[in-house]
Amino acid sequence: MRIAGLHAVVAIAVLASAGAALAQSTAIGDGAYACREWTSERKANSTRSKMTSTWILGFLSGVNATPASPPRDILSGVSIDELLSWVDKFCTENPSTNIGSAAAKLADELRARAREKRPAS
Repeated sequence: MRIAGLHAVVAIAVLASAGAALAQSTAIGDGAYACREWTSERKANSTRSKMTSTWILGFLSGVNATPASPPRDILSGVSIDELLSWVDKFCTENPSTNIGSAAAKLADELRARAREKRPAS
């Protein structure tokens, strides 16, 4: 329980510079975890991969709640499996990138999708 609380605090701290800005910012907590490690831990279905999954989902939920997100809910209609599969693919292709940058790229993609779904004004 204490670890989950720490992950929430870390996710909130990182959200201050969410989205594309994170790609140029320092990630902390599980956000600093290397994609190559994520890929290895996911294949092993380890506890660490589950903890990092929670960090990613918390990050995305926080981005979704920020005013910088489009009015549309960027997570609406997207499953947890789809989100984590996107990170799996990204990390396989970019092993030296960190999880924070992967999550920020995913948030950017989700924002773009949400803008495409917006009804015309």
